[in-house]
Amino acid sequence: MKLLINLNPVMNPGMNPGMNPGMNPGMNPGMNPGMNPWMNPGMNPGMNPGIVSLLDDLLWAMEKQQVTQMCLMDLSAAFDTVAHKVLLEVLGNEYGLGEMSLEWFANYLSDRQCCVNINGSLSSSKRLDFSVPQGSLLGPVLYSAYASTLRYVIPDSFQLHGYADDHAIKQSHKPTFDEANTVRNEISTTMGDVKVWMDQID
Repeated sequence: MKLLINLNPVMNPGMNPGMNPGMNPGMNPGMNPGMNPWMNPGMNPGMNPGIVSLLDDLLWAMEKQQVTQMCLMDLSAAFDTVAHKVLLEVLGNEYGLGEMSLEWFANYLSDRQCCVNINGSLSSSKRLDFSVPQGSLLGPVLYSAYASTLRYVIPDSFQLHGYADDHAIKQSHKPTFDEANTVRNEISTTMGDVKVWMDQID
């Protein structure tokens, strides 16, 4: 008889306190209507609802004889640019974490240091005031909480799709040059706003 055990803590809701509603309902993105579950890596290890939703929208636009302009964003660098102060504000303002919980997270994020080892030569340590711990259970959950505020940057004329650190904004319109140029300019402006969002430090 074989015993199969899932050792992946991100994919196993029972192993991840950030995804287990019984252990931590306030931090479970699936339990929080302000955050889309498909933005959280590990929320659905099978079919990705974000991709299904995106494909469905594209097909509907084609049915209506519309074209779609889309900008794909790989925000993997955002893992390293998340300002701890901003993240704590998001956890408090967006998800209602209390003072004691915020102090716990502040303690968890503070006083982290990194160094580089090249051929046995170790650099001096540098304090990290940015980034979420990658490879940890809380890292993806904290990043998803932070990334959920991206929706405030995107104009209502666009639809935002996302999964983990991959996002897309799109807008469907009639196939005319005027509308195409208008949407293209809006995308360019929005990308500038996204850069400002990623660069925020307080």
